[in-house]
Amino acid sequence: MGMGPKTGEQVTTCWIRQETGFVPHKYDKTSELDVSGWVRQLDHRQDCRRLLNTADETAREKILNLFADPLIPQYRDTDSLYCVVDENGTSVWDRTVLDDYLGDINFSAPEMRTLAQQCSEYIESEENDFFGPRPHEGAVHRSIDDMRKEQIEQEDLRSPVKSISVNLTATEDQLVEDFRQWLRDKHAARRDELHKRKSKKEFRRDLTTQDFKKWGHNRVLAYIDLELFCRLSNKSLTDSTLGELLFPSDDNGPDVDPTERIRDTVAPLADKLTRGWYIDVLIMQASRLEQK
Repeated sequence: MGMGPKTGEQVTTCWIRQETGFVPHKYDKTSELDVSGWVRQLDHRQDCRRLLNTADETAREKILNLFADPLIPQYRDTDSLYCVVDENGTSVWDRTVLDDYLGDINFSAPEMRTLAQQCSEYIESEENDFFGPRPHEGAVHRSIDDMRKEQIEQEDLRSPVKSISVNLTATEDQLVEDFRQWLRDKHAARRDELHKRKSKKEFRRDLTTQDFKKWGHNRVLAYIDLELFCRLSNKSLTDSTLGELLFPSDDNGPDVDPTERIRDTVAPLADKLTRGWYIDVLIMQASRLEQK
């Protein structure tokens, strides 16, 4: 099966190590991550994926930095993972450029790349100094309604922000009641969708420390990072090469075939952990734990 673009040139372990400095044991501490830690790591990889989709010039630097230090520090304000509010602390606001960027809207059009770069720099400044000044505040908080003339291709994968239309000729009481009903309908639909997901065997219980240790033991995060680099470089890796990279000979027992381990365990886990809906489930579990 392998990874990377199907048309990409297949590369060797030596090439990957030379280009990235990849060392599998740098990922050993992923076995110690809790649910909040995994949310943080996966969310950062999602941001790197967005940069690839937008042809952002900083994508290469950010992805290569993953191999130097795979574990991204937690947010200073952990609530920012679970609840989206605007600068004034309200949960309802006009949809902005930053909302679309965080919601996986495709900014690949040439005229949108500058905005993508500005959003990326804004988010990076927030991660480095949560209470410090932010670059491009005016641009990233600009209302989408002011940018209707620009074409934005929507993918709408996992954004918690949804744009709505309001009939301002209605009375205030009617608007409030209609908005409450809109919320009830959306929450019900979301509960139904999550119920379908949780009806699967894997979601009949909360994820546990043993699950997280399994992800770390199988170096799933390293697999995801290599996938990002392959897509960035338009290269591909076979399962055999991935097995050599992730599980050197001293990491496997006598009965463990690293190629089969990649194909049967690591690749399916990585595919699941990079799905927006799966990250949503992790966020919900982390949020419940934070509230206890």
